[in-house]
Amino acid sequence: MKKELGIFVFIGLCLMSCHHEEKKDPILHHVVLTTPSINGETSTKHFSGIVKESEEISVGFRVGGVIEKMAVKEGDFVRQGQTIACLDSKDYQLNLDAARIQYEQMKKEVGRMQRMYQQNGMSGNDYEKALAGLEQLRIQLEQCQLSREYTVLKAPVSGYIQQVNFRAGEMIGAGTAVVSLLDVNHFEVEADIPASLYIRQTDFSGFDCVSAQYPDKRFDLKWISINQKADGNQLYKVKFALPHEAQSVLTAGMNVEVNIHIRNNESAKNTCTVPESSVFQSEDGTCYVWLFNADSTVSRQKVVVDRMLPGGALQISQGLNGKERIVKAGVKALVEQEKVGVVEAPAATNVGGLI
Repeated sequence: MKKELGIFVFIGLCLMSCHHEEKKDPILHHVVLTTPSINGETSTKHFSGIVKESEEISVGFRVGGVIEKMAVKEGDFVRQGQTIACLDSKDYQLNLDAARIQYEQMKKEVGRMQRMYQQNGMSGNDYEKALAGLEQLRIQLEQCQLSREYTVLKAPVSGYIQQVNFRAGEMIGAGTAVVSLLDVNHFEVEADIPASLYIRQTDFSGFDCVSAQYPDKRFDLKWISINQKADGNQLYKVKFALPHEAQSVLTAGMNVEVNIHIRNNESAKNTCTVPESSVFQSEDGTCYVWLFNADSTVSRQKVVVDRMLPGGALQISQGLNGKERIVKAGVKALVEQEKVGVVEAPAATNVGGLI
């Protein structure tokens, strides 16, 4: 009897020991964090560029149409800003006139609505919609004005006409080289841009560059041309002219950072941009991000996604103010108020996080 009792006690102790070993500490999930990027009136894209000696460049219209006049011939010397060719601008002028009429009419209507709004005769929502409509028409008017101006092709730099590719009366597409121009300036800057920017050329508002040797100096650039065919990496080569004051500082072969300033659409203002991987959906289709709190826990934040942007980013119109730290990677394994560990990004000098 005592022997059997001892066996039962031994078995009980073994079971208790196994049960104790099965209790493990909860798994600590590690995440990567990021901060939303705020969209304003303009945004800036940065690209690596290189200073090169001037060479023959191709010059073309930024819009398409029928060539009305060729103002140069092969061998001519042209100064910067001199007219090279003109397109038939009748269609562009009609579009400009129609846009101006719509804008002026809407402007008068908004003026009447403003008086009604001030007298409490109109809701604030309707008045704000009218203001938004007026702003859209103003942007359309500006775009039509630019398209009308682009029907006149001017020399981006001073140089000699090496080759004339078209004659008056011929149809030409946007970006097609009309003439080849031998630049007499000393240097130019080359950079490669992706297709997502190639299709937004009309939104470009300015260009400049910075050299690591002179980080406090910013040099304005002038657009020369863009290659109409992408390379094997789906990149388009862009050329810019360096100002004369930069040519005494920068020399051929120097690397520079090229900054392209882009006008944002009206719908993109006052929004945030986040990586696509940071947004997840609930069963009812509602979109959320995980906020990283001061106590190292995470909490769900509802957001409204406007659209997907080139490069795998999402435009957020509601839910974020741009100051939060949100989870970029590892969103699917988290739960509300869970404590997480943060995987810090390696320093720029520690490529691959090897040290």
